[in-house]
Amino acid sequence: MNADLKKIRGENMDLLRWQHGGNNRLQDALHDSLLPNYVSDWALRKRSLSDSTARLIEKKLGRPSNWFDRDNLKLLNLSQEDYDTVLLLLSSSPEEKAAVRTLLPKHCLLGDVRRDGAPQLRVVKV
Repeated sequence: MNADLKKIRGENMDLLRWQHGGNNRLQDALHDSLLPNYVSDWALRKRSLSDSTARLIEKKLGRPSNWFDRDNLKLLNLSQEDYDTVLLLLSSSPEEKAAVRTLLPKHCLLGDVRRDGAPQLRVVKV
Protein backbone atom coordinates (compact mmCIF):
# COMPACT_ATOMS: atom_id res chain seq x y z
CA MET A 1 0.00 0.00 0.00
CA ASN A 2 1.38 3.39 -0.90
CA ALA A 3 1.93 6.04 1.76
CA ASP A 4 -0.79 8.37 0.42
CA LEU A 5 -3.49 5.70 0.64
CA LYS A 6 -2.34 4.69 4.13
CA LYS A 7 -2.56 8.36 5.20
CA ILE A 8 -6.02 8.87 3.66
CA ARG A 9 -7.38 5.64 5.19
CA GLY A 10 -5.96 6.63 8.58
CA GLU A 11 -7.55 10.07 8.38
CA ASN A 12 -10.87 8.48 7.40
CA MET A 13 -10.67 6.03 10.31
CA ASP A 14 -10.01 8.98 12.62
CA LEU A 15 -13.04 10.73 11.09
CA LEU A 16 -15.15 7.64 11.82
CA ARG A 17 -13.89 7.55 15.41
CA TRP A 18 -14.89 11.19 15.82
CA GLN A 19 -18.32 10.63 14.22
CA HIS A 20 -19.04 7.66 16.49
CA GLY A 21 -17.70 9.20 19.71
CA GLY A 22 -14.47 7.23 20.07
CA ASN A 23 -12.98 3.77 19.64
CA ASN A 24 -15.44 1.93 21.86
CA ARG A 25 -18.55 3.34 20.21
CA LEU A 26 -17.12 2.73 16.75
CA GLN A 27 -16.33 -0.81 17.85
CA ASP A 28 -19.96 -1.22 18.98
CA ALA A 29 -21.16 0.03 15.59
CA LEU A 30 -18.93 -2.58 13.93
CA HIS A 31 -20.51 -5.29 16.11
CA ASP A 32 -17.19 -6.36 17.61
CA SER A 33 -15.85 -7.59 14.28
CA LEU A 34 -12.49 -5.87 14.90
CA LEU A 35 -10.18 -5.49 17.85
CA PRO A 36 -10.53 -2.03 19.46
CA ASN A 37 -6.79 -1.34 19.45
CA TYR A 38 -6.73 -1.97 15.69
CA VAL A 39 -9.13 0.96 15.19
CA SER A 40 -6.75 3.23 17.07
CA ASP A 41 -3.70 1.84 15.25
CA TRP A 42 -5.34 2.46 11.86
CA ALA A 43 -6.35 6.01 12.82
CA LEU A 44 -2.82 6.77 14.03
CA ARG A 45 -1.35 5.02 10.95
CA LYS A 46 0.59 2.53 13.07
CA ARG A 47 -1.02 -0.27 11.10
CA SER A 48 -2.18 -0.39 7.45
CA LEU A 49 -5.87 -0.90 6.76
CA SER A 50 -6.13 -3.64 4.13
CA ASP A 51 -8.48 -3.42 1.16
CA SER A 52 -10.64 -6.27 2.43
CA THR A 53 -10.97 -4.77 5.92
CA ALA A 54 -11.73 -1.32 4.49
CA ARG A 55 -14.52 -2.80 2.35
CA LEU A 56 -15.87 -4.77 5.36
CA ILE A 57 -16.02 -1.65 7.53
CA GLU A 58 -17.64 0.38 4.73
CA LYS A 59 -20.31 -2.29 4.33
CA LYS A 60 -20.99 -2.63 8.07
CA LEU A 61 -21.31 1.14 8.50
CA GLY A 62 -23.35 1.70 5.33
CA ARG A 63 -20.67 3.78 3.61
CA PRO A 64 -20.31 3.78 -0.17
CA SER A 65 -17.78 1.40 -1.66
CA ASN A 66 -14.24 2.84 -1.63
CA TRP A 67 -15.20 5.49 0.93
CA PHE A 68 -11.93 4.81 2.77
CA ASP A 69 -9.90 5.49 -0.38
CA ARG A 70 -11.07 9.05 -0.95
CA ASP A 71 -10.01 12.20 0.88
CA ASN A 72 -13.19 12.87 2.87
CA LEU A 73 -11.55 15.50 5.10
CA LYS A 74 -11.03 17.76 2.08
CA LEU A 75 -14.80 18.12 1.78
CA LEU A 76 -15.03 19.51 5.31
CA ASN A 77 -13.09 22.60 4.23
CA LEU A 78 -15.13 23.66 1.20
CA SER A 79 -15.82 27.34 0.72
CA GLN A 80 -19.47 28.36 0.92
CA GLU A 81 -19.58 28.69 -2.87
CA ASP A 82 -18.17 25.20 -3.41
CA TYR A 83 -20.45 23.75 -0.72
CA ASP A 84 -23.50 25.31 -2.40
CA THR A 85 -22.34 23.86 -5.73
CA VAL A 86 -22.04 20.39 -4.21
CA LEU A 87 -25.54 20.67 -2.71
CA LEU A 88 -26.91 21.77 -6.06
CA LEU A 89 -25.23 18.83 -7.76
CA LEU A 90 -26.53 16.38 -5.14
CA SER A 91 -30.10 17.55 -5.75
CA SER A 92 -29.74 17.26 -9.53
CA SER A 93 -31.25 14.55 -11.68
CA PRO A 94 -29.02 11.82 -13.15
CA GLU A 95 -29.32 13.53 -16.53
CA GLU A 96 -28.18 16.87 -15.09
CA LYS A 97 -25.23 15.18 -13.35
CA ALA A 98 -24.24 13.55 -16.64
CA ALA A 99 -24.41 16.95 -18.37
CA VAL A 100 -22.13 18.49 -15.73
CA ARG A 101 -19.64 15.64 -16.21
CA THR A 102 -19.43 16.46 -19.92
CA LEU A 103 -18.47 20.05 -19.06
CA LEU A 104 -15.48 19.03 -16.96
CA PRO A 105 -12.48 17.58 -18.76
CA LYS A 106 -11.46 14.12 -17.61
CA HIS A 107 -8.03 15.47 -16.65
CA CYS A 108 -9.38 17.87 -14.00
CA LEU A 109 -8.40 16.73 -10.55
CA LEU A 110 -9.57 17.81 -7.13
CA GLY A 111 -6.25 18.31 -5.46
CA ASP A 112 -4.99 21.83 -5.00
CA VAL A 113 -6.08 23.75 -1.93
CA ARG A 114 -6.78 27.46 -1.90
CA ARG A 115 -5.58 29.77 0.85
CA ASP A 116 -8.96 29.49 2.58
CA GLY A 117 -8.42 25.71 2.86
CA ALA A 118 -11.02 24.76 0.26
CA PRO A 119 -10.09 22.34 -2.49
CA GLN A 120 -10.13 23.53 -6.07
CA LEU A 121 -9.92 21.92 -9.46
CA ARG A 122 -6.64 21.98 -11.25
CA VAL A 123 -6.02 20.93 -14.81
CA VAL A 124 -3.28 18.38 -15.32
CA LYS A 125 -2.13 17.30 -18.76
CA VAL A 126 -2.17 13.55 -19.22
